[in-house]
Amino acid sequence: YGDEELFVRYDVGFEGIPATWEYSELATYPGTNNVTENNVVFEKWPEVRNKEKNDVQIVDWSEIQEAIPDFEPLNIDEMGIEGETEIPLDDFTLSFPVDGAIDVDAHDVVLSWSDKSGANRFRLVVAEDREFKNIVFDDYVTKNYKHFTNLRYGRRTYYWKVMAISDHYKCTDNQKWNVDGVYSFRTSQNENVSKYTLEEALEVAKLDYEKAVEGDGPGQIKLGAKELFLPYIQKAEEIVKSKTVTNKQVKRELETLKAQHLAFTVSKNFEDINISKLFADKANWTALPNFSNNMISFNGPVSFGYTGDVLKPYHNLKMRMSFEGEKDQYVTVGVRSSGVAGDPWLLKQYIFLIKPDVIELQSFRCGEGNNIFESVPNDYIKPGVLHDITFGANNEDEGVRLVLTVDGKEVYNYLHKNNPINQLGSLHIYATGGTKVRIAEAK
Repeated sequence: YGDEELFVRYDVGFEGIPATWEYSELATYPGTNNVTENNVVFEKWPEVRNKEKNDVQIVDWSEIQEAIPDFEPLNIDEMGIEGETEIPLDDFTLSFPVDGAIDVDAHDVVLSWSDKSGANRFRLVVAEDREFKNIVFDDYVTKNYKHFTNLRYGRRTYYWKVMAISDHYKCTDNQKWNVDGVYSFRTSQNENVSKYTLEEALEVAKLDYEKAVEGDGPGQIKLGAKELFLPYIQKAEEIVKSKTVTNKQVKRELETLKAQHLAFTVSKNFEDINISKLFADKANWTALPNFSNNMISFNGPVSFGYTGDVLKPYHNLKMRMSFEGEKDQYVTVGVRSSGVAGDPWLLKQYIFLIKPDVIELQSFRCGEGNNIFESVPNDYIKPGVLHDITFGANNEDEGVRLVLTVDGKEVYNYLHKNNPINQLGSLHIYATGGTKVRIAEAK
């Protein structure tokens, strides 16, 4: 392409060598034409266009036709291969902001133009004067838009234009400015600040604050939590009322308020319950294996559970637990389960799954599109060692808080909001073949 011609290459040879698009001068020529392995060796050169310029397009096919029986050259016209054709750039126009636009947000403006020119890149020029002496931006982009976040407020006027550029070899006139001339726009005096999301979050936070009851009882907010949370509510109120804050300040305050609101809602008094209390309610266990001295031991495969009502929505279940297994073997503890037998993924429940290399939090029956699958490396549980483990599924205003700790270290603290399992359900324990598990009372 470019200055070269378009060739169709045949697997033949010239002057005793396979044909390539480079010449090799030989001291002697073969005496006769011969054909071996689809190579034709010629007694003399077939007529070529320009040997000096390495142009070996064959003009006369007679030599090849004589050497190869039934040889027919390709009909280029019938192949649909076109010759050199110029591709001019089409006209294009600027789109947004419209010419003369006012009150444009200087920190959030997208300059865009139509993409019908056929160009593969554009030169965008922005200036503070129509003569383009005070340049703000002059660079190349590959999209038909550019987002600016650093222009200046104060009703400043900016001017802009775009050049379409094509690097295609067939474009003889490969640069063209937009046909509608220079556009201008004026920024707003101050930033257009949106506080709607912060206002919504503030109303929810204030409502939770007002209805929260402090105390030592299960489900109550811990003593002192309201006093800690109140300053964040007051600060958010100040930001909402202010007329000089920026979007960045509003966003930062929103993130802070949400984080503190979450800390406030999870400061409820959840009661830890020892699994020994469940062991004492033996009538509500199904297929309780090898129970003695407040400990159960079993080898997988196994599936069993607890169906009693000792567990409450504000309880965290504490136990000591050990697990041994190969890489693809695991034990699951399912809380708020719809059953106590069979494959855990066929039941509606929250699944804490423990493997030698990972610990997973799962749920696949909470509602369409609201499944959970979280995974972290298992840096917590050593094979065969009894660890202090806490499993929790606690009701909150926004959903169900799922908690897993190992030896006092937090593994999961996950709030399930969409279609959470609010019903208490059962405790389901499942282990695959080859595993060894012990579950004992907490100390």
